[in-house]
Amino acid sequence: MVSKTDHLQREYPFIKDHIELLDQTSSWCLLESDSQSFHHAAQEIDLVSIMKASTSISEEIVYSNLLEKLMTIVIENAGATRGCLLMIHNEQLFIEAEITDVSENESVNIESIPINKRSDLPIQLINYVKRTNKDILLKYAANEGDFTTDPYIRTAKIQSLMCMPILHHGKLTGLLYLENNQMTAAFTEKHVQILKMIASQAAISIENARFYNELEDRVKERTRALSQAIDALRARANELTMLNKMSDMLNECRQESDTHEVLQQVCESLFPNDLGYIAIQSENQSSLEIIVQWNTVKGFDPSQIADCLSFKSAMKKRISGKAINNLCCQLQTEKMTEAVCIPLILQDKAIGIFHLQFLQTSGNHEEDELQRLIQAREELAVRMAEQYTLSLVNLRLQKKLHMESIIDPLTKLFNRRYLEESLEREGNRCKRRGKNLGLIMLDIDHFKSFNDHYGHRVGDDVLCELGKFLKGTVRKEDIACRYGGEEFILILPESSIETTAVRAQDICQKIRQQIKIVYGDEILTITASLGVAALDEHGPDIPEVIRSADEALYQAKKTGRNQVCVAKYS
Repeated sequence: MVSKTDHLQREYPFIKDHIELLDQTSSWCLLESDSQSFHHAAQEIDLVSIMKASTSISEEIVYSNLLEKLMTIVIENAGATRGCLLMIHNEQLFIEAEITDVSENESVNIESIPINKRSDLPIQLINYVKRTNKDILLKYAANEGDFTTDPYIRTAKIQSLMCMPILHHGKLTGLLYLENNQMTAAFTEKHVQILKMIASQAAISIENARFYNELEDRVKERTRALSQAIDALRARANELTMLNKMSDMLNECRQESDTHEVLQQVCESLFPNDLGYIAIQSENQSSLEIIVQWNTVKGFDPSQIADCLSFKSAMKKRISGKAINNLCCQLQTEKMTEAVCIPLILQDKAIGIFHLQFLQTSGNHEEDELQRLIQAREELAVRMAEQYTLSLVNLRLQKKLHMESIIDPLTKLFNRRYLEESLEREGNRCKRRGKNLGLIMLDIDHFKSFNDHYGHRVGDDVLCELGKFLKGTVRKEDIACRYGGEEFILILPESSIETTAVRAQDICQKIRQQIKIVYGDEILTITASLGVAALDEHGPDIPEVIRSADEALYQAKKTGRNQVCVAKYS
């Protein structure tokens, strides 16, 4: 277990802080005071499990092996005692993989069985999920919900039950059925969300595996041009391997910008004779930015991307024939046969576009052979877009969770946790460079009386306005944090005690003059007291500097408030 933990920390260093938070033995009060950080730490650790499960699934391209691996992962993540994977073939449901009793250490049974041949499944419930594409989560199936009359549920007295659809491009491709007949309420909404994310990767991987199997079948069936068929199979296998490798490399990226180099390499490798680009919508959704392009020509106008019909409609567009001349994202028309625009979709909304133009391939190809080659490249591009979208969503979610764990929700300044990390980091950096580090501790004067007189809502407005002011006043390299209550700390890297004192005087004056709160017909103003200390003058260690700044702040309040006091030299 220790070695597994060490491995996770090496592979995913960003969860180290969250593991330390989980290992704390402080009081429940401390846990409650940092409940948001605790919650997001647990979410991010869940993300690690999901990402590892998704990677494991995406690596498998043999259909039977994929189903066996998928069922094992699902059972382990859900804590089920029985599970079935049902797939749709010709509008009919077939049981493709099944574990009937986890307690007996049974292996996964891989066999395609029509569901109408089985009586040990809740057919009414499964048909409902198939018809509506809705998740079903029952804490005690035999006693609650709309399916208590189902023959199997009634006879077997099923307790915990969960059934969810597996969708690919919004189309139902299968269902996942799980039960736990040892306890009630074994499954929760959290299990549903985790399995949905795993199922989204599973849907892609199942399609990949089917695609791979179809290629094998075609090679076996074809007697003509055997060498070409073998080459095509090898190429498809190499492409799938490249996609799996891309997924692994994307999972190792810690920032969105890190993924661009991965995409550039993969696109140039998979589509060397074609040209195209990938554009992604910024997180504030203000614009589309090209992050990858290859073989493009000079004079291409990126402003055309916003008019792409595929992006606007969130639907894939295939362009051929005379329509090529009216292509909204046109890069080049000479020697171009066809083009495709593939939207990168998140929750039914396009967040980016993958534009690919197929150039006339070298050699002589019959029309049907040429179309087959283009179709194969198009399918490959679709899978690549899906893989990247999934990774991008995970990265943005990680970033969001990380920011929420270090930002104070009221003032939008950094919180105390980030303050402590930053003080240690900046202190060590300044020592290495032989530079000083200034510290300003700030406290709003008479804030308790202000709160009591005007109410906590106005008090919150004061804190918000002060947060905005400090955020807009400090330098890019400075760090503004909420220390607690109405106290704030400003970290000024590479600033002398004299420079820090001058900055504090300026801030004190501007708070008095610029921060105004509207309260009915009144315009309220505030003042603040500030204590100043620095790393060299007030001790070699950060705790001593904080203590000195706190004493200086106390002195400023004691001697009249609305002023700056520099700590006495140690």
